[in-house]
Amino acid sequence: MFGIKRKTMRVNAAEWARIQEGYKSVTQAMQDVLGMKVMAGAGSSAVLDISRQAAVQASRQAFKFSPLGYLPVALTTWFALGVSGLTIERVEPSDEAASERGSALDNIEAQLKFLKAYWKDPINQAVFTGYTAQEQIAIKLQKDGDIFAVTNPNQAKTRFSTRIIDVDEIEQIVLNPNDPAVETFYKRAFVKAGGFGSMGGQGVTRGYHPSVWVISDEYKPKEWPNKADLLSGYIYHLTYGSDPTEHWGWPALARAAEWIEFHKGMAGDLRTLIRALSTFIQDVTVKSGRKADVLRVHGLADKLIGQLARRPTVGAQMIHGPQIETKPVDVKTGAAQMTSQGLKDMVLMVSAATGIPLHYFGDVSTGNLATARSMELPIIKKVRAFQSNMRTLYEGVLNFILQLKYEGNAGTVVTKYPPILERDMAEFMTSLTLAGDRGWVEDERAAELAIETLETRV
Repeated sequence: MFGIKRKTMRVNAAEWARIQEGYKSVTQAMQDVLGMKVMAGAGSSAVLDISRQAAVQASRQAFKFSPLGYLPVALTTWFALGVSGLTIERVEPSDEAASERGSALDNIEAQLKFLKAYWKDPINQAVFTGYTAQEQIAIKLQKDGDIFAVTNPNQAKTRFSTRIIDVDEIEQIVLNPNDPAVETFYKRAFVKAGGFGSMGGQGVTRGYHPSVWVISDEYKPKEWPNKADLLSGYIYHLTYGSDPTEHWGWPALARAAEWIEFHKGMAGDLRTLIRALSTFIQDVTVKSGRKADVLRVHGLADKLIGQLARRPTVGAQMIHGPQIETKPVDVKTGAAQMTSQGLKDMVLMVSAATGIPLHYFGDVSTGNLATARSMELPIIKKVRAFQSNMRTLYEGVLNFILQLKYEGNAGTVVTKYPPILERDMAEFMTSLTLAGDRGWVEDERAAELAIETLETRV
């Protein structure tokens, strides 16, 4: 067109990777210098990656240094975990095992016993299965938008360990070319710990962790990394708050981070304004009005400027003659009132971005008796949805362990959380008795509910 011939430039894979890395470095340097945020652009994976990394860092900063960032994440975690956290309830047999008796069902009991031993392993308790570990993982999922849990069996498959890999260590998610929805490998770069007493590391190690899906014949990839590049342990990847086609999560605080920053800046402005308005200013009038008298007062002020510039202390007095009249200057505080209202508006935006009702941020004027006695339906739904996300992670890892150890005989794990709301014991027991008398609930189930109520009521 227009007499211009279009030429196609061919670049090999290594050169293209070098160009992308160079682009990332230049863009990151530009952000560091200018303090700007590069938003995601259509068709640019490099920009998307930088935008996600910036969102993760902003989310982490908001959680660590701002109460507006900490509170929504902490409340969601506390409500979801309760006082006991997630626990293993049972292992359900497969359809074939359920139709059989004897050894098949005994195998299910052995699987449950094996999982409980894994669950109570001291190191697993410290980093994955214990209450504190669950709390930390729930917070990390909301801060980072991704959890990479790597599970590693010993050679005999008699002991399994699970650890959490930081999202910053994952450089690439490799997809199955025949089914892009399936993640097959995760390219990881990390610094190996040094020897005993060493303060540094042993250099950067790079390699590929296989996904938990590669053990299935249905999802097993045709291409594998070189044996030397293969890292031990299988990764279960959980995303949060994002589009599933992106294969990366999105931090829960990313949508609120800028509003939190605005709130901090506005609060600083209000502090400066209040400090300025709290400085006493006097209007001095010389009654005689003669020029000589006014100049004499000015001269006296110049000599005592050090004393006059100081703020008055408690009980201070101002001494002057009858020809000098003083009165305080009336400073309008409209700007302070406007700024104070703006701060509340910023909190409202954080509330909308995080899904936490406004009165949970400490403004009791927005609550009432109903909200004081129980949680509202929206936050109940939010917390239950988050429980389902966490249950997906733990049941995914536990089911993978059973699949790897017991193969075709593996059952399916069912986990549970404590109830979100505490029940009124007398009211609930009365209703439960009525339901049992009328045959609405079986006696065994009624007994379970009664015991659960007694155990979980604080």
